[in-house]
Amino acid sequence: MKCKNCQNDTMRTIYGRCDECNFITQPEKFPEAYRCTLCNKAEVGRYMNDGPMREAQYCWSCWYWTNFKVEENTLISDAYEVYTVNRYVENPRNKSWLGYGGREFMILWNDSRRLPQRCNDLWNRGDVPLRFRHKFPPNGTLKHRGEEWTTPEMTI
Repeated sequence: MKCKNCQNDTMRTIYGRCDECNFITQPEKFPEAYRCTLCNKAEVGRYMNDGPMREAQYCWSCWYWTNFKVEENTLISDAYEVYTVNRYVENPRNKSWLGYGGREFMILWNDSRRLPQRCNDLWNRGDVPLRFRHKFPPNGTLKHRGEEWTTPEMTI
């Protein structure tokens, strides 16, 4: 979406404007708005269970990445794209229920103790903002179907 006021691309708009423009041009409509203490971005949104986020005075993005937990099935690519890698689903009844519509990927983990993992249920969790990249080092590579899938350990 584009903001009617500044023409910037934004994930959501209220009254056709991005959070920043609403914060500046219509503060009376957003009495609970504030600036994030980490990135200085305007936060005017209301979210379910946002009390702790508002107490910390964080924007949604800073709150998300401050509280994000890397689990064993979390892939962080060299481009700092974050994915949840689920097990391979054999003969799925409905591929639309799988991440990326059931397309196949190969995950090559940086940890040499982990074997490459074939996946057809991959979910994107977002791109790590620059200010949080020090907390999330890349831990693998994502290969799309059709790219070279041959590794020293296995051939598919």
